[in-house]
Amino acid sequence: MKQRTGRKLIGFLFALALVLGLMSGMSLTAFAATEYNLWVGGTRVTSENCADIPVNTDYFTKEGNGKASYDNASKTLTLDNYVVKGNWAYDGNSGNSVIYCSNSTYLSTIIIKGNVSLTQNDESGAFFTIDTNINITIEGVGDNPTLTIRSGSTTSAASVGIKAYNLTIKNCTVDVQAGNATSSVSKGIQTNNLTIINSNVTATAQNGSYSYGIGGGGTVTADFDNKSTVTVKGNKYAINGSVKHASAGTGYENYDMSDENPAAIEPSPDEAKTYNTYKAIKFDPPPHTHDFTYSASGATITAECTEGDCTLPLDDNNKHTVTRTLSAADATYTGSAYTGASLSDTTAWTGAGLTAPTIVYEGRGDTTYAKSTTAPTNAGTYTASITVDTDKTATADFTISPIALTIDTATATNRTYVKDSTDVTISGVTFKDSSEQSVALTLGEDQDYTVTGTMTDANAGDGKTVDVTVTLKNTNYSLATNTTTTTVDISKADAQTIADVEVSLPYTATSVSESVAGVMPEDAGTLTYTAGTASKTGNVTVSNFAVDDTSGAVTATLSDGATGNTVTLPVTIGSTNYANSTVNVKITLADKGTQTIIAENVTATYGDTDKKVNATTDGDGAISYAVKDGSADYIDVNGTTGVLTIKKVPEDGKAYVVVTAAETDAYAQATKDVTVTISKAKAVPATVTANNRTYDETEKPLVTVTGEATGGKMQYALGTATEATEAYTSTIPAKTEVGTYHVWYKAVGDDSHADSDPDVVSVTIKEKSEPHEHDIKKMDAKEPTCTEDGYKAHYECTECDKWFEDANGSAEITDKTSFIIDAIGHKWDDGEITKEATYDETGIRTYTCENDSSHTKEEEIPRKTRSEDNSKKHDSSSESSGSSGSSSNKSSSSGSAEIQAKVDQINDATSGIPENHQVETGVPASDVGGRWGSNANADTWTYTKSDGSLAKSEWMSLDYNGLRYWYYFNEDGNMLTNWFDYNGERFYLMPQKDGWRGRMATGWKNIDNKWYYFDIVPGSTQGKLFRSSITPDGHVVGADGAWNGVGETPVGQE
Repeated sequence: MKQRTGRKLIGFLFALALVLGLMSGMSLTAFAATEYNLWVGGTRVTSENCADIPVNTDYFTKEGNGKASYDNASKTLTLDNYVVKGNWAYDGNSGNSVIYCSNSTYLSTIIIKGNVSLTQNDESGAFFTIDTNINITIEGVGDNPTLTIRSGSTTSAASVGIKAYNLTIKNCTVDVQAGNATSSVSKGIQTNNLTIINSNVTATAQNGSYSYGIGGGGTVTADFDNKSTVTVKGNKYAINGSVKHASAGTGYENYDMSDENPAAIEPSPDEAKTYNTYKAIKFDPPPHTHDFTYSASGATITAECTEGDCTLPLDDNNKHTVTRTLSAADATYTGSAYTGASLSDTTAWTGAGLTAPTIVYEGRGDTTYAKSTTAPTNAGTYTASITVDTDKTATADFTISPIALTIDTATATNRTYVKDSTDVTISGVTFKDSSEQSVALTLGEDQDYTVTGTMTDANAGDGKTVDVTVTLKNTNYSLATNTTTTTVDISKADAQTIADVEVSLPYTATSVSESVAGVMPEDAGTLTYTAGTASKTGNVTVSNFAVDDTSGAVTATLSDGATGNTVTLPVTIGSTNYANSTVNVKITLADKGTQTIIAENVTATYGDTDKKVNATTDGDGAISYAVKDGSADYIDVNGTTGVLTIKKVPEDGKAYVVVTAAETDAYAQATKDVTVTISKAKAVPATVTANNRTYDETEKPLVTVTGEATGGKMQYALGTATEATEAYTSTIPAKTEVGTYHVWYKAVGDDSHADSDPDVVSVTIKEKSEPHEHDIKKMDAKEPTCTEDGYKAHYECTECDKWFEDANGSAEITDKTSFIIDAIGHKWDDGEITKEATYDETGIRTYTCENDSSHTKEEEIPRKTRSEDNSKKHDSSSESSGSSGSSSNKSSSSGSAEIQAKVDQINDATSGIPENHQVETGVPASDVGGRWGSNANADTWTYTKSDGSLAKSEWMSLDYNGLRYWYYFNEDGNMLTNWFDYNGERFYLMPQKDGWRGRMATGWKNIDNKWYYFDIVPGSTQGKLFRSSITPDGHVVGADGAWNGVGETPVGQE
């Protein structure tokens, strides 16, 4: 390839050297390098640079440590991991190729080692990435030799990946792609004859006036062996020419191989065929079929092919194997998915036709992370694994550590005073890591952290100290200390809008004595009062207007007043927490004031005797009561006390009382109507008893009615045991025939009574028995036992089973239950342990009935349990010394000030707890006035807050059935039960339906035959499971929180 700038520079330097060499006193001997008709990377190859051919950096960039070398004797160019990018400017002679040679004297073979990549940029003239126009062999040497060619796109000339007169490719992978050539041709490979041997070749041409994956100057003749995979794509034809192919293939009419039904191409090793109907063709050799067996050891999986003629390399045991090794490095949380897991030997594994196993991640230890192919992001302990053949698994453990942070600053949001609120919004907190670098966390309940700010009081003021508490929600971070302080400015709230203090005085009044104390909210703080400028209407004169600056007492002098005159006395009130507010004492002069009667309507039921009208007035008139016209038939009222007498229920249920406030010197008379709503009382039926009898061929009433119904008339109907089936009448049903009858009855109410609820009496007419002489037997009294009834002394007929009070059988006992004495039941003692529980077997506690010692029952005692951590410390041999072990723990506990303090807290917290209940939350309710609801589909409860929103993803301290406990609601609003992990701690939400289902457990709980202890003290740690520690009562619990079984069994709930 001829060069322009480079060659001119060389010529100039050569001429300069020649001149200097001819200067006086100097001699010059020239040794010119041999130039070859071969250009590589824009550089002409010479005898001097052929060992490591440099690239022309004006036009090309070489990446990595690969190199190109040339041997003129064998006419061989060797590319060893040679990666070149760029373009060589078109000069009309040598083209713009990465490799150019037009003379077969200099080049016949190109050797490919490792990964070789030749790339041209777009729009730099015609593109022939490899341009030889001679017979060339491209041959791979070593492991997985690969040649990748990307010819640039051009709008002015052709784009060709490889150009050769005749081309042979063998023992390598070649991926060649020609760019777009909008005004010319695009060809992946351009040659007259193409031979492919034991290679994987992909030849792709993009858009052009003619686009062929493989083509010649005209057409091409190609020959592919049965060990090669060949993929060819062109927008006009895949192959412009004919081809012999020893392997079967697939033809596609669509360039992107998207055909739903591509054509099958049979092998044609001896006859060249054309396939001009296809834009894409792929020939696949018949593969060697491996027969693999798999094994796994540690982090490595080995696949051994046992099929003959296998080409896989031999291992140290002379077996054909490939391996896949998993590695997983420890990391620190970064916010991105973990990337430390990798697989080695990938090329050999996939080259053997094996599918690369997918890395699966799973939480380990206390880390909860379900098996997933998605790498974890959060801090924790994990296991990475790969599995083949269903159950051959290699594993590697790793840890993602949280970032240790410290609080740098906290920023409070200034705000206006809010009554009783010491809460301050913290708009943000900044954090630093151990290297003092800032770490940005997101504030939010479902984000990285939450933060609260609290002042010691709610009052307004500047520079108030705020105690800041940060709660990390994201376990990927840790804080040694989660508190700090900042300051906030609390400005006064807006001035209060205060209603006028309206006063009505007689026009003759000469003084005003009022007060504006109490018109400001109780949280206003320290108050000051200042008089404004009085104003008036009419002839009245105002003087001496004054306000006491601390009490708010308002005084003024009036004169010359007349009816209808008004006086306005404005008072400005200053306060700690509100801006200056103004209230007007507005005085109206009148003949007499108007008084207002305050009285509530009354609701009563007919028969009530404790109902009355209560009325007051804001004036000073005496209160009296009277029945309003039209209501006298229904009520009476005491004129002085307002006590009501209910006489009758009106049709519309309403009667009325007129309340009067009498006229006084200062006030006119006032009246008000009070509504008395009267509802009917329920009628009370008479007593109805069954007339059970023996059939006597006569019709008789089925029941006997004693007394009269109160507030109504009796009616009867026959029916079933559950409902009346006939119409109610006033006639008592009568029957003759044998059978059981169900008599329904009710009292139908009068004008003042509603019907009573229907009730039923069952009556039996028995069959008449044949007369016989009773065989009377005396039955002495029998005392009841624990399980059997007793009876009083009586007589029985052995033939008809009737009972009698006398030996003659004249006084039959028709109600046998009156003589039967119920069994007294068992009365169990406290029980005795008859078999001790061990770590391997359950025990037995035996109870004895105090009424009958022959009656006993047994109760199973659960096996003793060890936690995983402590089972090694306390094996079964320590059972005999369990008490001493417990004592040791308690001694240690009492010796620890920290644990003793916890014990004191527990004693305080548990004092006064009702039996069978646990410690309440100790904090105010999260919501008041909301409602519980059930979710039948989820078999759980929901809670709707007083503002109408559903509790979601939050803890709620709630009152239910008289007790206040913690409950947790998930993102769907469902109350959770059973084990629950939250912010790195474990909790247990009680699943029993005992009236407080879902409450957070505290204290000792027996769960699945293991004892666990949950912090009982109200506060931020309440409900947390104790793990790997000693409980305040001296029991040892392991990493899983379970008691190790040493010492006395804890006292708690099942």
